[in-house]
Amino acid sequence: MFADNPQGVGLGRSGVLFTWLYCPAGSDIACRTMVNSFLTFAVEQGLWLSAALLALGFAALLAGWDAFRDETAAPAGRVGILSLLTAAFAGILSGMMSNCFDFSIARELLNPPDTALNSYLQFVLTALWCVLPVGLLIAAGRGNYRRLGKRLTAGILLSVLLLSALYFTGKCLDHPVTGQILHQAGVTVVSIEERASLPKLLFIPDDRVLPLRAALDWLRRTCPGYNYLIPLTGVSRAAFALTADTVVLCGRNCFWSEKLAGRRIYLLLPAAVLPRLPAAVRIVFLPEFDNDGYNRRWKELLATGKSGSGRSCEIRFY
Repeated sequence: MFADNPQGVGLGRSGVLFTWLYCPAGSDIACRTMVNSFLTFAVEQGLWLSAALLALGFAALLAGWDAFRDETAAPAGRVGILSLLTAAFAGILSGMMSNCFDFSIARELLNPPDTALNSYLQFVLTALWCVLPVGLLIAAGRGNYRRLGKRLTAGILLSVLLLSALYFTGKCLDHPVTGQILHQAGVTVVSIEERASLPKLLFIPDDRVLPLRAALDWLRRTCPGYNYLIPLTGVSRAAFALTADTVVLCGRNCFWSEKLAGRRIYLLLPAAVLPRLPAAVRIVFLPEFDNDGYNRRWKELLATGKSGSGRSCEIRFY
């Protein structure tokens, strides 16, 4: 994911995008974050911010180690430096073994009285982790700015090497889907590109009706031969400014078909029967089992010819 999206996928999106795009077909794994704090931060925040914080952290550890080894320093100062180094090591170990920055899980899983306290403590931990390298650099670099500059340079080089290894390893790994986060027409979208020469299909999801992972499997089976664009932000008119000849509207978003023109439109499991069938709608995909007459009402709508043109529209089953 880091190799596909070096600019970052956005705060809180790493787990859900991994679930949608990178888990093997048929898997029931549902991820909320990456496997640890550092990978989550790198994937969500991207290359530049990760590089800056890594460089600061490496420089602080190197400068702190130099200061601790200085036998001419005051014993109290060396004890203080050792304490900061120990705290930094504990933070690194915790970040590698767990994910301590996932606020949304705490809010969802804990009872309301505990949620505020837990979120507060996690905020404090995050702030301490950001402040700790700065404090270590200040404590270790007093009176020796030349050595501090060397350690900052070494920190930058180490961060570049580590992130480059992460990036190129990701490029070498074989995975079936390349999902990139793009910002087009003021909308954040996932772009799933099969081949650059293929036309584009805009899919407007409704996760309450059909989870996106199942919807992607359906798209590949039913609408092959496309590159897919899927908005991540709230659906508005701006989403339909994206260049795509074909639009698939799912669930409650099917009402947008009345406002679109000049596109080929498919309706997937529409949440309600439209009063009038727009001319651009070519196929309506309905649930296979009709327990409440829902499919019958759609068939009656098509049979009455309440369409903006003489083009035929067919019904298929999901």
